[in-house]
Amino acid sequence: MCVITGTMLLGGATAAATATSAQIATAGMMATVANFSIASTAIAAGVAGYGQYANQQAQNAANDYNAKIMQRNAQIANLQAEDAIRRGEEAELQHRRRVAHFKGMQRVAFAESGVVVDEGSPLDTVLDTTQLGEEDAMTIRRNAAREAWGFNMEAGNYAAQGRLSSMKNSSPALAAAPTLLGGAAQSAGQVFSYQMIGLNNSLRQPRT
Repeated sequence: MCVITGTMLLGGATAAATATSAQIATAGMMATVANFSIASTAIAAGVAGYGQYANQQAQNAANDYNAKIMQRNAQIANLQAEDAIRRGEEAELQHRRRVAHFKGMQRVAFAESGVVVDEGSPLDTVLDTTQLGEEDAMTIRRNAAREAWGFNMEAGNYAAQGRLSSMKNSSPALAAAPTLLGGAAQSAGQVFSYQMIGLNNSLRQPRT
């Protein structure tokens, strides 16, 4: 026959209370560790996400600045093309005036010599002067057009580079989103893991 004394009951109650206190302390410590771990993951993800956000903002600012420089260069090149055409037109006009003046001097010289200007060799000479002058005028015009074409091509290249630079921009929030979402997923995974640990521990506790 087993006799249970008051001392035995008191001892059992004390042991159970001690075990319960230990379990509570362990659970509290695990909760603290879990909370710290989850918070650390969230903070790390936030810091990394902010860094990516700031980096994308800086990259966008650099892209915008480069795009503005390219646009300005394109404007300058267009102005240079227009200036080349104007200078070519002025040079052609001045050349035609010189040719006309020279032809007039030829006619005067022939006339003073008593030669009929509008026939024979004198006429051929004047016509040759006209033809050569026209060829030179066309050369001046073509050179100006070629120079303007070069500036126009340069302007087009600058404009394309500016558009390409602007196309490189992206949302800072989108740049940070993968890191933040990854951190959130990792934190959720940690919460689930610690919940499972707590569940397993509760199942292992002896029943009284």
